[in-house]
Amino acid sequence: MQLDFNQGNCIYVIDTSALIILDFTFNYDNPVFKAIWEEVEDLISQGHFKTINFVEDEINSYEGKQDFLKKWVKKWRKHLVIEVDSATMNATIPIINEEY
Repeated sequence: MQLDFNQGNCIYVIDTSALIILDFTFNYDNPVFKAIWEEVEDLISQGHFKTINFVEDEINSYEGKQDFLKKWVKKWRKHLVIEVDSATMNATIPIINEEY
């Protein structure tokens, strides 16, 4: 997927630890937190919530009993996961350098 980082749209990029914390803290099956997950999934559908394929690989490498995130990422993969290529990596360098 080719992203235009200069078009002004807000895109949230989430890493593995944040997804794990989201799942642990706001369990998907708990009706109290249903609205949080609906908002996240709406952002995914709109193209405003992404993760990279490295995160998908980390989640899929988990061998424990808690497999919700594996299933959830697989379900949303088409709209959620960005395959990192050299152009994407190069586009992130100025952003990271500006922030850190």
